[in-house]
Order: sequence, then structure tokens, then C-alpha cells
Amino acid sequence: MKHIKLVKKFCSISFIFFGIIATFNSCKKEDNSNPVFPKDIQNNQNKNVSTFETTANYPKGQMVLGRKMENPYELKVMQQAFDNIQLENGKISGEKLHETHLYIKFIPDNDLELNQLRADTSLILYPYPLDYEIKSKGYSYRDPDVPANKPGFQYCAVNAKKDLPKKIKYVVLAKLFIPEDGGEQFVKIANGKFSGANMSNSLENEAFKLTNNLAELKKHSKNGRTASYTPAGRIVFNDDTKGLIGIQGLQVRARRWFTTHRGYCEINGNFTCNGTFSNDCDWSLNWENMLFNIVDPSGTSLQLSRGPNTSSNWNIEIADFLGIYFSELFRPAFRYYFLDIQELRRPLVGNPLEIRAMFNINTGTDARFFPLTIFGTISQVKVWLPNSSSSYRYGTVIHEL
Repeated sequence: MKHIKLVKKFCSISFIFFGIIATFNSCKKEDNSNPVFPKDIQNNQNKNVSTFETTANYPKGQMVLGRKMENPYELKVMQQAFDNIQLENGKISGEKLHETHLYIKFIPDNDLELNQLRADTSLILYPYPLDYEIKSKGYSYRDPDVPANKPGFQYCAVNAKKDLPKKIKYVVLAKLFIPEDGGEQFVKIANGKFSGANMSNSLENEAFKLTNNLAELKKHSKNGRTASYTPAGRIVFNDDTKGLIGIQGLQVRARRWFTTHRGYCEINGNFTCNGTFSNDCDWSLNWENMLFNIVDPSGTSLQLSRGPNTSSNWNIEIADFLGIYFSELFRPAFRYYFLDIQELRRPLVGNPLEIRAMFNINTGTDARFFPLTIFGTISQVKVWLPNSSSSYRYGTVIHEL
């Protein structure tokens, strides 16, 4: 009898202990820089949405990748390009370039590890490799080599000096030299003719030539001259109550190979990214941030990618079922985490909350919250509302949060 009491007491203490650990983990704030959401822009709206690109005819399902391209930014390619340029100009310095970035494939073992990666806002993660053509648009991608019970691979380019997670498996796919970020090395190796932007353009041209990618170098021009541009545009969708509205807080990415600039939509849907390009770029929408993620039924993060590359503003109306469903789950979550909620209590801040957009109807409930547990599962809200109205989806997500 005494033995049984001791066992019960130990179980009770263990439960309390692990409960405290779980609560601590869910309340712990990540040491990350917060995204800067833009103020509302009243005078920069393109109201003529009839000119907008529409997603109504986008291919359904996963994106399809094309061929693997030769990487012009790989360190050894850039070194060869640099040597060629020097040889053409009669000067061989023997200087060696050093990697500015690493091209990484993360291999998270479970959802907790995946969310640890997502919580680091300095990592711009993609569920697909960055050195492949995008053959067909889509909302998600899952590498066929990923086991069914594991999260998908995550690809990104990181600064070569960044400390990488020690407990999450990763593979360095390539050492990169990105000329725009090689400033200190340019100062060291510059000769009279090649320095700064001049050297950067020359290196890129030669590296793209060496890797048969010259067709990718589509320079943006203004008044007949090559010029840089800031990716910008407007993203809207048709709410069945309010009509055409923006998706406040939605992340827009403009990517060219391994360099990504990000922007966030304000209330009207306008966005401006945080950097410039001089060549065409690819675009994608991302329904996640450091506090919550909208994912599909399998837990795959959602990114609507657009191709082919362009330097034009990206003005689109999300008009397909998936895009509208994801956006109508994103809007209430963004409001509850970031905007005025009339002194209501916000959700606990820890690893990002996962909101799963389920495609089937659950006769038992429209949505359900699954909290963080001592067994390592992440906090999660599942929503079974594929056929519901905008306002009902909005209210349901607010209720669960």
C-alpha cells in the first residue's frame, strides 16, 4: 500500500514538473528581430484590379520543378569568373575569394525542430531547392525523398558567419559567393577598372556565362538604361462580405537565386520589399511568420510561387479556392496576434502556432485547438471549413485563439 502511494506521488510530481516545462517552453520568447509591418498606404493603391493577374487559373496542387540549373554563385565558379576577368585585363593577382553564404538543406526530424527553424526570422526558408527551375506554379512542395512521417526539407542561403542550429541536421549543398555581399573582398582585390558595382556586374556576367545561364540576366531598364528597382505591388482577394480587400501582414518574397527581399502587405494589400534588384526576380506569397503558420493538412508550409521571372510590380487578385481559404484563416490570426483586440488576452508566445487548413468536413466540430504537450507535439489549431463563408471562418479562428 505504501509502495502504491509512493508511485502515485511520484506520478503527480512528474506530471506537474513536465507541465511546468511545457508551459515555460510555450511562454518563452524567441530572441529574433520582429518583422516590420508597414503603415497603411492610402495614396499608393492601384484600384483598377481588372488589370491584376488572377490566381483563378493557376495549376492546382503542388508546384512542379524543372531541371536543376548550374549554380553561377558557387564559390569555385565565381573564382573562375574572377580569374578570367583579371586575365582579360592583363593582371593576375592570385587573390582567392571566400564564401559569403552557405546554401543549406535542413533536415528537421519532427515538427518541433521545424518550428524552431521557422521561429528564426533570419532564416528565409523554402520547401523547395533554390537551384531548380519552377516548371509549374503551386501552393506547396514536398520533396519525394522525405519519409511520410517527417517534415519536409527546408532550403535557404545563410550568411557564412551565422551560427547554425547544433541539434537540427543539415547539409551544406554549396559554398556561395554573392558579389553584392562581397564588399570587403572587393576593396582588397580591386584594380583601377573593376571595383564596387562594376566588379559585381562583371563577375555575375562571367559566372552566368560559364554556367550557361546568360538568359537569366534580364536587366531591368528605365528610360533605356539599366537601373535597379524595388519589388512592390498589391495583393487582394474577394471577401464575400467586404468585397476586395488586402491581406494585412501577408509576407511577399522577391527572390533571385539565393537572394530574397521581403515585404509585408498593409491593410489595403500594398507592399514594398526591403531591397533592390537590377535583374528580373521570382515572386512568392508566404502565409507564415514568427508567431503562427498556415499549413495544409499534411503540415506543409504554404508558399504560392510565381514564374517566369519579371521586374514588373506584382499585382494579383487571389481568386482560387486554396488561396482564399488560406487567406481567410491568416487574417483573423494576424489580427489576434498583432492588432487591436480590445484588451483580450493574446495567445502565449513561444514556438509558432500551426493552423492547419483541413480540406474535409468534420461532422463533430468546425475547429479544434491542440495544446503543446509533454510529448513534444506543437500547439495546433485544425480548421475543417472548406465550404464556409468568410465571416464564419474569421470568427471560428478568433474563437480558437
